[in-house]
Amino acid sequence: MFERQFLTLLGVSVAAAGLFAWGAAGHHQRDRLQTWATTRCAAAGEAYAPPAKSKDKPGQVCAGRIDQLVKFERDTNSQTAGVLLDALNDQTRKTNTDAAKARTAAEAAAAATKRMEAANAAVKDDQVGGAWFGALNQSAGLRAPER
Repeated sequence: MFERQFLTLLGVSVAAAGLFAWGAAGHHQRDRLQTWATTRCAAAGEAYAPPAKSKDKPGQVCAGRIDQLVKFERDTNSQTAGVLLDALNDQTRKTNTDAAKARTAAEAAAAATKRMEAANAAVKDDQVGGAWFGALNQSAGLRAPER
């Protein structure tokens, strides 16, 4: 009989110790969660615990503030992406315009060089005329005189 009582007491003691350890782990996790929530709420600029006379639950005001901050970040990122896209489009447009102007200038320079070479080939007895000076001015990028 004594052995049965001892075994029963031992079983109850082991169960109680297990429940105590399980409860201690639960309290530890609860405390860690409480610390984490308090830290996150402080980072968001709100207190985790509501004021004494408030009807809000703990973390309710903080959760609202975090939602506002998340929305602000999302909106800011969206607007930033829009501004960057507009800048990229503007830069692409300017690059295309510059490339077209450079192409036109290169074609004009090539035509002026051909005209200058033709004018050089037409020179007789080392005497140059108005056409030669016109070709020279054009190859230098100058405009023809207005008449």
